[in-house]
Amino acid sequence: MAGIIAIYGLVVSVLIAGDLKSEMSLAKGFVQLGAGLSVGLAGLAAGFAVGIVGDAGVRGTAQQPRLFVGMILILIFAEVLGLYGLIVALIMNTSTRAMTQYMSTSNGESVFRIAVPDSKLVLLQKKLDISTLPDELEDAGMAYGAALPDMQRLVTRWRTGYDWRKHEAELNAELPQFTRDIHIQGFGLMNIHYVHKKSRLESAIPLFSLEQILPVTGPGSFIEVRRILPLLVDAQPEHPSFHVIALSLPGFGFSTAPKKKGFALNQIQVAHKLMLALGYDEYVTQGGDWGFFITRRMARLYGPKHIKAWHTNFPCWHKVPNLVFESEQEDGGHFAAFEKPKELVADIRKMFGKGGPAFGVVHGKTGY
Repeated sequence: MAGIIAIYGLVVSVLIAGDLKSEMSLAKGFVQLGAGLSVGLAGLAAGFAVGIVGDAGVRGTAQQPRLFVGMILILIFAEVLGLYGLIVALIMNTSTRAMTQYMSTSNGESVFRIAVPDSKLVLLQKKLDISTLPDELEDAGMAYGAALPDMQRLVTRWRTGYDWRKHEAELNAELPQFTRDIHIQGFGLMNIHYVHKKSRLESAIPLFSLEQILPVTGPGSFIEVRRILPLLVDAQPEHPSFHVIALSLPGFGFSTAPKKKGFALNQIQVAHKLMLALGYDEYVTQGGDWGFFITRRMARLYGPKHIKAWHTNFPCWHKVPNLVFESEQEDGGHFAAFEKPKELVADIRKMFGKGGPAFGVVHGKTGY
């Protein structure tokens, strides 16, 4: 009987501790192991107590009272040990749950989906309904800004033909979006919105892309990466693949705006800190128009230790040291990523692909 009870205790111990193999949390596994061993020891203690009683019965009734008291003490010890194990298990399990919750949120990243309130859309509709447009000079064309016929067409389109919710759903489906709080020296915490699309290849090249244009020349946003995104993350043997990150600049899109004066090019540390937070200690950049000036400054501040190469599609009279790749297209457009996505991506692939001048610049990330 003693052996059976002892074996039972050990079996229960193994069964409880066996959950360790199926748990994601190592700490939780140790909690269950401790609880299981407590049950096992209690079973062994009970088994030895029964063994003593059995031995007493064989030796004679004279020793039974003393041995019976010993059995009771051992059983009490076993119960105390088991209770202690359960209390420790509960305390550690609670701590483990708290730790697991912390680990899931400590990186500060939150999934983001575009969800403009209905009240904003109603207000926009009212503004469109009451909008009035001025006259213009005859045959002015684009010489003095946007032509009146174009503005009339756009107002009509937005008033009667644009389905915001449809396009909102498409953007949410196509672009993996996130937000994260990033501390900017002298400006405090800012909540930054960004797109982060990963290739299926672990060896893909981390690429920070910024195609946004100057506010004075027209609208620009993270959605300019929309057409090049599937091309860049595509993993094929004949060309490199990329993990793509594109943010909304502070004060634009869904990123919070600075509250102090002086937020300028050097504060692009926000982009570098984002890349580090995402685990990309080494990466490459690509920028056009306003993105040219920003990624150029990033290269000067954080290369070559972190930024290993820089690609731009914006010809400008600035000194560019160590030029390794140059390409010219027969035709182009102001919004390269939107108007000529295939041509832009083809150049990026040539620069970073096998045989290209920037192949293998990111350690362990060739794109293949």
